[in-house]
Amino acid sequence: MKKKMEKKLNVLIILVLLSASAPCFSKADSEQAPEKENDIETIEVTTKLKLHQLKYAIKQRSYEFFDVFNKYNDVPEFEVICHYRAPKGSKIKRKECESRYIKAKRTQLIDIAVTTGGRLPDEGLVDIQTRVMRIESQMHLRSLIIDNPELQESYSSLKDAMDRYEKHKDASKE
Repeated sequence: MKKKMEKKLNVLIILVLLSASAPCFSKADSEQAPEKENDIETIEVTTKLKLHQLKYAIKQRSYEFFDVFNKYNDVPEFEVICHYRAPKGSKIKRKECESRYIKAKRTQLIDIAVTTGGRLPDEGLVDIQTRVMRIESQMHLRSLIIDNPELQESYSSLKDAMDRYEKHKDASKE
């Protein structure tokens, strides 16, 4: 029994000594062939994302952009409000964002329709009624993007995601 233990111990010691000397050999080899300091290996990895993944990236970047925009925005009507809402016939909630002035105009048109007994407004009517405010908000957004580098960076990130989506969509049609 003692001899078996001694043999196992000797084998273990030999293995430890061999593994400990291995780095020494590799170190000696590396000293013989000095590498250039500027010689760095670069690996480029490319992936193919599916259209739905690119759409999801656009949504995430737009939510980030809205947060940064609201941080720098000083006009309350142009604030972008996001909330979770389940579409008709579904229990799955989705995040929806819209400007305060659009939400206010829609509410005003619904109140008028309810009090007069008329039809509820559709998106086309809301778009027509908010056209002037939309132009003002776009001008305000442009000035904020020019003035704030953080908003500029967030906008360029969103634009890059949209460009990638369009490029991938066009490539998939061909």
